[in-house]
Amino acid sequence: MMTRLVIFLLWLLHFLPLPVLVWFGNGLGLLLYAFAAERRMVADTNLRLCFPDKSEREIRAWVIGTFIHFAQAWLDQIGR
Repeated sequence: MMTRLVIFLLWLLHFLPLPVLVWFGNGLGLLLYAFAAERRMVADTNLRLCFPDKSEREIRAWVIGTFIHFAQAWLDQIGR
């Protein structure tokens, strides 16, 4: 029953205009960043290894941006 509810809610998202989906994507990306600790650590580690000269602030901004862009791209696919 819960699965059907989630699928229905995702289906409803495709009726929303793009600016609203972008807003949802920002929120979902920040939630993913907050709760997906293992994925966050992987992204952080990979960026540190690839860009050792970058500061802590720059790396954190990139990681957060990665999660936000992932969520927005995912919602964009639903919205089609």
